[in-house]
Formats: sequence, structure tokens, C-alpha cells
Amino acid sequence: MNIFIADDDEIIRKGLRSIIEKSGLDCTVVGEASDGELALQYMEEYDKVDLLITDIRMPIMDGLELIKNIKKRSLSMKVIVLSGYDEFKYIRNAFVDGAVDYLLKPINKNNLIEVLKKTQMAIEQDAIKENYRKESNAILVANTLKQIFQTPIDYKDEKNEILNKFGLDLETMYYFVIIFRIDNNYQEKMDRIEYEGILDTIYNSLADRVNDTASNYHLLHYINKRDIVCLLYSNEQIDANLISEEIYTDIRNIKIEETTYTLGISNVYRGIENTKKVYQEAQIAADARFYLGKNHMIVYSQIEKKITDFDYNIETIIIKLIQSIELYDYIGSKKIVDGMFIDLSFINTVKFRRYIREMIDLLILRVKDFNGAIIDSDYEFIIDNINTYNEMKNYVNSLLKDAIVYIKREREKRSEMRIELAKKYIEENYKENITLNDVAEYVELNPSYLSNLFKTEVGINFSDYLLEVRMQVARKLLKDPTKKIYEIGNLVGYEDAVSFGRAFKKKVGMSPKTYRNTVY
Repeated sequence: MNIFIADDDEIIRKGLRSIIEKSGLDCTVVGEASDGELALQYMEEYDKVDLLITDIRMPIMDGLELIKNIKKRSLSMKVIVLSGYDEFKYIRNAFVDGAVDYLLKPINKNNLIEVLKKTQMAIEQDAIKENYRKESNAILVANTLKQIFQTPIDYKDEKNEILNKFGLDLETMYYFVIIFRIDNNYQEKMDRIEYEGILDTIYNSLADRVNDTASNYHLLHYINKRDIVCLLYSNEQIDANLISEEIYTDIRNIKIEETTYTLGISNVYRGIENTKKVYQEAQIAADARFYLGKNHMIVYSQIEKKITDFDYNIETIIIKLIQSIELYDYIGSKKIVDGMFIDLSFINTVKFRRYIREMIDLLILRVKDFNGAIIDSDYEFIIDNINTYNEMKNYVNSLLKDAIVYIKREREKRSEMRIELAKKYIEENYKENITLNDVAEYVELNPSYLSNLFKTEVGINFSDYLLEVRMQVARKLLKDPTKKIYEIGNLVGYEDAVSFGRAFKKKVGMSPKTYRNTVY
């Protein structure tokens, strides 16, 4: 608590300062004066006094006159008066003008400390109430502006009733909307508190310009998700471009970790029926950052004829992309995406982002493993918030490239596993009359695909591998003289000795009987 002492008696001033500084309370004496006029000059120049302790009787300007001037100038502070026993009528007047307590001379140390504690508690409670009032007012302003910006034109009377809360008559006033947007928020992934803190800094700068200059306009604002929306209004004709340029210059001078800003500005209107339109114009202008780039002031009248609205057949793109992805053809997929972006140039940005989301969602549904490639990418947030056309194109192409690499790797891993399963099945079932279809069904692959994959991974086709397995076993069995040749044929999957003999000679180059004779 910052305290100022006003008393023409230096001994009393020093005594008060000493008691306060030794009290152990969170209090600081920031200044003192011997008369009310000097005290008033200090408090007008330095707006940091929480409590004034003033004597009633002082030269030049007495305590009562000082209190009246503080009230007149709306200086926010508590006041405690010092008085003698014969000054109760003055104390009464002091209370009328805003004093909160008094102390009798000579000052009792314990009484002073008690009064300071009570005053400090009152100041803290006032601060809590003021914060609550500001928060409540901010909510009221936000709800009011949202209502007038979103309520249909037909509800003219309702809009006027809403605006009467703030003494606004937009039927006769000139007004426009500015939307402030921080660039690159999708990369920095700011949390809501941090983001709103930056937006509050922007608004405070704007409010300072309105309050500190002889401006002929006023404003209301609210934070909408990641934007700050300002309604600027005046009884006089206003130049939205000139005002916005002045504001933009101020905003660009705010240095917060190299943060840049984009402004979207509507046209100037009169008439309550235009409140929805004025907001939509500012929104479209701010969204045009997507095409015009970051760190710009974008006026709706400059871009309204450039932004188009049409429907786009995304299905054709999906079919082509799936073909490229299945072939692991990144160059092909990039050409398709680049062509799509050219087709969509200067379409309404809301639609542009929707088509990109739809494209990714359909690829997730139709391409096996695509979801696994982007599961940690937070692609929905990025697509909704990425700043520019080129950034979006680079992001989508990078996403597809990563997906193709991932899908190829995953499928290769699965292919290796499937081939190992197929080999194991053959090695465990070579005694049976197994076919390629049997193995394909076991490993859950298309027979034709399995045949090609088997040849690629193993180096020989299915039939040759089956023959190799059977003949390896047959050669071992032929070393056992107790087993007949036809029995060995049956044991390795052949129904008769002739088929076995033909297959053995094809693989080994001699008949089973000749082979047996060579190993003994």
C-alpha cells in the first residue's frame, strides 16, 4: 500500500513515517507535503497513491479542500484525516467528501497501525470488486457485440434495445469493425491464456490511442477465440483507412517475441441493419491473409472482388491421390495437390480449409495405414489455423510425403511377416496337397499378390519353394534304408511313387533310387 502524508508539522510527518516503516505492514511512504496544494500536485503527477493521510488544518490549501479536489479529479485513493478534539465538525465534512477514517492527535501508534490494517483490507476488497466489475463488463460487452453481429437484420428493434445499454445509436452513428489476428499461432501452439494476454496488450495500446489523443471515435471490443474484434464508432464521418493505419503503426511497435499481426477492416456504415454485414466484411478481410500474406492491414473494399465462392469436386482428386499413394509416387501426388491448389485459388478461405480437411479425412478412410502416418500431426488444428496459401500447400505436400514413406515402410514390414508366415505354413504342411490358394488364405492375401510378393521376397516362386522343402526332407529320409521310396513320397506330399520320382529327378537331377545308392 503506497501512502502519502500531508501535514504542515514536520515532526508529525516524521513520526507517522517512522511508525509506518517499522509497523511490519506491506506499506510504503511514497511522499509527503507541508500543505494541500503541494500534495495535490504530487498525486496528480504520480498516479500511485493508495492512501492519503492528511491533516485538516494546513496553510494554502487545507485538508478539506484537498479532499474535495481529489474527489473532483477522480483520483482513486483512500483518505484518513488527522484532527484535534475541537475539529469534529470538520471531520464530518471530510467524511461527506470521501474520507474513510480519522485519527486524533497526538497520534497513538497502536491506533494508527489498526487503522492502516483496516484500510489495507478495504483497498484489497475494492480491488477484488473492481476486477469482478471489469470482468462482468467485459462479458456484457462481448455478449452484446456478438448479438448485434450475429442477429439477423429483421431483428432491428432488438438490436437497438441491446445497444441502448451503452448509449449507442448506430442508426445515426458511423461505425466499422477491425479484427486483429496474431500471425503464426498454429506453429507456436500458444495456450489460451498466453494468446489472450497478447490480445489484451494489443487492445490496451488501441485504448491508449483513443484516450490519449483528440480522436473523434470510441470503441468496444471482445476476444473471439483467437481474434480481437473491435467496433469503432463516432457521431462524425470517419476514415476507416486512416484510423486503421494509425492503429496498425501502433500495433507493429509492440514487440512480443517477434510476433506479427494482421488486421481485417470493414467498410464504414450507418444504420443498425448493417451490423451483421460489417462484421462479416472484417472477417473476410482478416481471412484474406491466407492469400495476401502475413503482417498486413487488409481492407475489405480492396479484396471483395477477388474472393470467389464455388463448389469443387474433391472426389476426382481423391481417386488420383489414392492411385499415387498406392504406387508410393510422391512426385505424382505433389503434382495432383499443386493442381488442386491452383483450382482453389482465391476461393472463400473457409471453403478452402474445408476441402483440405475433407481430402485428408477421405484418405484416412480409404487408404490403409494413412491414419497411422498422421495420428500425431494435429492436422485438423493446423489446417484450420495455418496462415497462408503457400504454407498450406507445403504442409499438405509434406504430410503426403511422410504418409507415403510411412505406408511403404509399414507394408514392407507386414510383407516380410506375411512371407515368413507363408514359409512356416509350407514347412509345416508340405506333407499335404497344399496350393497357392491355401497359403494365400492362411496369410490373408490375394493369391496373385502373394505369388508376386513371394517371388520378390524369397527369390523363387511358391511352387519352387514347396518343391525345395519337400526335396530337402526327401533327401534326409532316403538315407534311412528301412523306408521304402513310395513311403517317402507319401511322407513329403506325393500320392504315388511315379509323381515323387519325377519331382525328385527334376530337382536333384537323379532318381530317388540312384540318390539312395550314392549315399551308401
